[in-house]
Amino acid sequence: MLGTAVLLFVTWTPRYVIAKPAHDLFARKKLNNNDRVPLTTMFRIALLIVPFCIAYSQMPTTFIVQGTVMRKAFGFVDPATINLVDTVSVLVFGYLAGSFFYPALQKRNIKIPTTYKFAIGSFLGVLSILWALFVEAKIHHAYHHEEGRRISILWQAPAYVLIGAGEIFAVSSAYEVAFTASSPDTKVLSSAINIFCVGGIPNAVCILLYQGCRGWFRNSRGDTNIQHIEDYTTAHVGNYFWVLVAILLFGVCVNVLPNVRDLVDSTERKAAEIVKTPLTPHRRRTVADEETPLMGRKFGNGPVLAKMGSMREGPKIKTPKKMKARMIQKLYHVGTPSANKEGSPATTLLKPRATTYQHAESR
Repeated sequence: MLGTAVLLFVTWTPRYVIAKPAHDLFARKKLNNNDRVPLTTMFRIALLIVPFCIAYSQMPTTFIVQGTVMRKAFGFVDPATINLVDTVSVLVFGYLAGSFFYPALQKRNIKIPTTYKFAIGSFLGVLSILWALFVEAKIHHAYHHEEGRRISILWQAPAYVLIGAGEIFAVSSAYEVAFTASSPDTKVLSSAINIFCVGGIPNAVCILLYQGCRGWFRNSRGDTNIQHIEDYTTAHVGNYFWVLVAILLFGVCVNVLPNVRDLVDSTERKAAEIVKTPLTPHRRRTVADEETPLMGRKFGNGPVLAKMGSMREGPKIKTPKKMKARMIQKLYHVGTPSANKEGSPATTLLKPRATTYQHAESR
C-alpha cells in the first residue's frame, strides 16, 4: 500500500497538486521576541495531551493482554483484530465531528476552547478505561462462577470506540494548535514537539508505569505468564487500570483550569495577530506582482485588490439592476408638457429613448 501511494504520487496523477514554489505573501523576516511564540510555551501546551496519550498507548499493550484470555468472536475476531474498532471509531467520529458537530457550533457562534477539547478527550478516555474495568470484572465473574467460561472478545469493542472518539477531540486538536498557535518560522519544530508529546513521552511513561506495577501482572506462581485464563484471574491487572483512570482524571482537571485555558487562548490570539496583516517583502516589487489579485475571484463590478493592499475579502457586491425606460419617463416626467418645454432639464439631459439607468450604491 505504501508503494502504491508513492507510485501514484510520482506518476503526475491529478489527485495531487505539484506546483512550482511561489513567492510567499507573508515575507520572511526576523521577528522580535515580542512578535513570536516561544517554543517553551508550545511545549507546555503539548504537555496537556500527555495524560490522554498514556491511556491511548494501552491499546497495543494492556488491552491486548486482557483480550488474550477472552473468547474469539465469529471464529476469527481475536485481540489483534478487535483493535480495528479504534480505526473505525476514528473515521466515524471524525466525520460526524467535522460535518455536523463543529458546523452546528459555528452557526451558533460557539467556540470550544482548545483545553476543553483536551478535557473532553481525556474524559472519554476515562470512560474507556472504566469499561475495561467492567470487562475485567466480567472475566473474573465468568471464570469463578460459571465453571471457567470465557467471555466474548466483542465486550472490548466499546472501550476501543470510546478511546477513538477521545482521539478526535484530544489528539486532532493537539496537532491543530501546534500549527496554528506557533510562530510562522517555528511551525515545523512546534509540530515535532507535539509529536514527541503525543508518542514519545507517553510511551516512556507507560514503560515506567509497567515496571513499577509489574507485581500486578504476576500470577499465583510469581511469573508474568498470564496468557491463560486460570493464570490471568490470579493477577491484579484491574489495579493498573485504576492507575490509568487517576492519570486521565488528572488530565481532565488540569485542562479545565481557567489559567491553563487562558494561556492557550492568549497564545492562539498572539499567533493570529502575527499573521493578521501581510508583511512587505524585502525584494523589489514588479508590475506583475501588483497585477496579481490578492483574492481568487472578482465580485460584481468592484475593484480587484492587489497584493499591496492589506484589506480582507468583503461581502459580495450585488449586480446593479437595470431600470426600464418607462420608469425613467415616469421619474423625470419625460413626455409631459412641462418636461418637453425648450430648455427643460428633461429634454436637455435625457434622451427620449434611454433604455437603462444603473443605480449604484456608494459606501
